Amino acid sequence: MSKCIFKYMLQDAWGNDISEIKIYDQETRNLFCAFVEDKTISSKSFTIEKECIEEIKKLFSKELFCIDEIEFPLVLDGVINKFKFVTEGKEKNLICFNLWAFEKDGFKNASNAKILCDVFNKIKGICVKQCDCEKYFDLGY
Repeated sequence: MSKCIFKYMLQDAWGNDISEIKIYDQETRNLFCAFVEDKTISSKSFTIEKECIEEIKKLFSKELFCIDEIEFPLVLDGVINKFKFVTEGKEKNLICFNLWAFEKDGFKNASNAKILCDVFNKIKGICVKQCDCEKYFDLGY
């Protein structure tokens, strides 16, 4: 069984799933995406090139693994963003709220949110060049 190296979940404020992405370290069907709309789940599997998987793994920097928590945004209502990064025996799980708000605000006083968002956007860029999966890479709002 192949290892999941990246997982992202977008949930509403009550913890209900909106979308999910998983990237596996394997040759084929290595990108899994799911989207929930009107309580109906639609999912797709894609294959991105092995070189892209290696490029994604290189994004998981020491700096990312040193983050203990993401700053809390001023926006109180919105979404939950959950991330999981796995590399060479290390795993980092991060949960944050309204990551989109930090991006919109220019990451003022939010250095950890900026690191996380930069990695997420680079992963998104790699995957979107390979397949039609952009709608799954939503930070909310």
